[in-house]
Amino acid sequence: MKPLVSLLALVVAAGACSDQSPSPTQTQVAASLASETPEPPRASASIGAALVDVSYAQVPFSRAIRAFIPTESSSRKCLVTLGESNDPNKIRSVFCGPRIQNGVDGLLLSIFFFEPVSPDIVVGVTVYQEFAKGYGSPVLYTGS
Repeated sequence: MKPLVSLLALVVAAGACSDQSPSPTQTQVAASLASETPEPPRASASIGAALVDVSYAQVPFSRAIRAFIPTESSSRKCLVTLGESNDPNKIRSVFCGPRIQNGVDGLLLSIFFFEPVSPDIVVGVTVYQEFAKGYGSPVLYTGS
């Protein structure tokens, strides 16, 4: 039993054992303690984000990854967060934006580095684009 619930039960039991009903103060304390009991955590809603790994296959020049991820959405509302990488200290910045490649709507993921990217680079990212119908495999972005 939780300490707060135990205390509340004790206050109620003490009032029940005495010849007197609980005082207004005891009742207020019990009500106050009950209102401070935290509720169990709610299940989180899915926001439609996906984990994606990008690699040297999406490197157009030595200090950047430019990956196109098909989503079938043209929304400008997108988010990207960096996850794990086998070389995280070289990452300078990351951003996303809507693009069309070969007639397909999707997300451009750009990661810029302080130093040239090594051929074994792998960067995990979490991506989100409003109205995305899914997240395809990343390919090298060939647009401008």
